[in-house]
Amino acid sequence: IGYEAFRDDSLLINVHFGSGLTKIGESAFSNCRKLDSVYLHAGVVEVAQYAFYFCEGLRTITVAEENPSYLSIDGVVFDKDTTTLLKYPSAKPLTQYTVPSTVDTIAVRAFEDNVYLKSIIIPSNVKRVGRNAFWMSKRLEEVSLPESITTIEPYTFNDCEALKTFTIPASITKIEEHAFASCYYLTRVTLKSATPPTLRNIPFYFCHR
Repeated sequence: IGYEAFRDDSLLINVHFGSGLTKIGESAFSNCRKLDSVYLHAGVVEVAQYAFYFCEGLRTITVAEENPSYLSIDGVVFDKDTTTLLKYPSAKPLTQYTVPSTVDTIAVRAFEDNVYLKSIIIPSNVKRVGRNAFWMSKRLEEVSLPESITTIEPYTFNDCEALKTFTIPASITKIEEHAFASCYYLTRVTLKSATPPTLRNIPFYFCHR
């Protein structure tokens, strides 16, 4: 399935791919806002970045057990050895989620545009949270980064409107551009380190409070 093949399709609800499909291209289903569920059979071995970007109605992604590249746990997609959380469906109806202890990486845009989550628990062995990971998660109120992370990537919490307080671990040495931009109700940021991290390109842009 090619680049932006079904982008902005306002009627698409469910997708079940044929057995011959091996790759889903970049932004193939981006902004399909009524898309409810996706099934990846064993032959789908490559899902490009942003394939399901801004699918705010997506509740679950199921992966065939025989798939050599991906694994689905309760509708959330991981790489096969569950060390990278790749995609948490935007409309999965939970308010709290605990990232599995096997995960060491949260992928770029993994939780973006989430509709329901208020709290995310990240285990201590996570070493990297990708850029835009929680972008536009409008109800997100509580998330704590473990001391194993050293950088808050660009746009990580951009437009998380419900985020009011945030504690920056002592391990953080750098906060990248617009990491907390447009967090309009962010009123308090606590630093655990005596040495402030390096700030890149207005990480708290449009945080008016």
